Amino acid sequence: MYRKSSYNQIFSVPSSPATGFTSISRNAGNLRNNGVELSVGGRPIETRFFSWDGRINWAKNRSQVLSLAPGVTSIFLSGYSWPQIRIMEGQPYGVIWGYGWKKNCVAADPCFKDVSTGTLLIGDDGYPIKSDDQRNLGTVQPDWTGSATSEFSFGRFALSGLLDIRHGGKLINFETQYETANGRSILTADRYTWTTWQGVNINTGKPNTKPLFKDQDYYPLIYGTDRAEEQIENAGFAKLRELSISYRLNDLFARRLNLQNAVVYVTGRNLRGWYSSPSGDPEQDLSQGTNAGQQFFRQFSAPQTRAFLVGIRSLF
Repeated sequence: MYRKSSYNQIFSVPSSPATGFTSISRNAGNLRNNGVELSVGGRPIETRFFSWDGRINWAKNRSQVLSLAPGVTSIFLSGYSWPQIRIMEGQPYGVIWGYGWKKNCVAADPCFKDVSTGTLLIGDDGYPIKSDDQRNLGTVQPDWTGSATSEFSFGRFALSGLLDIRHGGKLINFETQYETANGRSILTADRYTWTTWQGVNINTGKPNTKPLFKDQDYYPLIYGTDRAEEQIENAGFAKLRELSISYRLNDLFARRLNLQNAVVYVTGRNLRGWYSSPSGDPEQDLSQGTNAGQQFFRQFSAPQTRAFLVGIRSLF
């Protein structure tokens, strides 16, 4: 278990235009991370000709932004005027901020803090109504992460692999508003069917019964501009990060090549993935790792590459 506080983190924070600049880099963030990490490993099987080594890792982290610069309650990480990925005081690191749906909330407006609560308010036309203000649409932080590694050895051959898991967390797929408009999104696969949104009519307070036909006009009104709540996707995944097969050369043969403990190997990376997001790999990143928030703001980013390596390891 751990509890780590980080102070005076450097961020680009808003500045008065009267200074000649709209932002300035300064020590502006105090963060706290609480979590637990567990690791179990060993050799479950070992015989004269075969062995199996394995290790499982599991980690859970909770972050909180304790404070920002004086007079600053949030810092822009990526996106546009809306939606955005933000750092917000009192929230986990990385908040998706944008317009959601208007809801019938109870006292203290919990819908503002948690978009999963509240009852949708539906207009007379049968469509949900956009919220008047932007709000927290989810955090990019995962519920937990884990990995599993295994290596099987049989004679001179060895087979090893790494499975990487991320459970929970959100991303915003800004591509959705473009792809649904022209029918390229998987979300439009149910086109030309009827649907009725669950909620209450904003004028009568009675359950909504107005059916909607999913034609070309329907999708922009649900997934288009200012409809960021319907652009939120789960960022969880399981990935076969690496798979490698190797062969240890005969010592006599290796010495003829002036090598010691020589191993020939073939390795594949990012071979297979299983994703919670309907649009595929959530690890696409337009900033190539230079922006901590950009990887959770999808906008026609290049997918991660699949690589194959062939080589030899040895002591000379």
